[in-house]
Amino acid sequence: VALNDTAFVLRDELGEHLDEISEGGATPFTKRTFRVSKRSTKRSLEAEVLSKDKQSEYLVPALTGGVRSKGDYATGRAGVLIPVEGKLNKYGNLPRGSLKRQLNRPDTFLGRVGDDDTLAVLKRKRRTKKNRKGGLQVLAVFKEKVKQRALRGWDLEGVSERVFQKVMLKNMNEAVADLARHGKVRSRKARDGR
Repeated sequence: VALNDTAFVLRDELGEHLDEISEGGATPFTKRTFRVSKRSTKRSLEAEVLSKDKQSEYLVPALTGGVRSKGDYATGRAGVLIPVEGKLNKYGNLPRGSLKRQLNRPDTFLGRVGDDDTLAVLKRKRRTKKNRKGGLQVLAVFKEKVKQRALRGWDLEGVSERVFQKVMLKNMNEAVADLARHGKVRSRKARDGR
């Protein structure tokens, strides 16, 4: 019970820690990166918390710094999406489906820009009295590769130690008290009075 409780609390706390250190907060997708991959049983006193395989491909470059490339997990077929203009959500990303809605408009299209022929979502500006020529506005860019800086403040050991102190030791003390009082360790439900 103590090991499993600790593992599940650690999973949740790691997600919350990511949320605290991420600028604008972590997306729900990022917060769910960790999972309890192995539960403790009476025969095997081990519990394990790991990052999900695919999501760790996305998360590791964000935590340690690295390069995200076209074709990596959580990138589109066109490349790594970098929003330039438009309404961003609270995480600093384009809302889901916003590019698709933009591209359905007659004044928005995909085009190549710059010396390296970067793929971009372009929107024609309306002609006005101030802007007689119109022109193009870049809404988003798809890059082949993007360097990411390491996320400052990531502290796996510190979070693990706090959770261990808070959950594991409390559960162990409750188990010892159960043994003294009842002669056995009761289940979590029995201890909580459910």
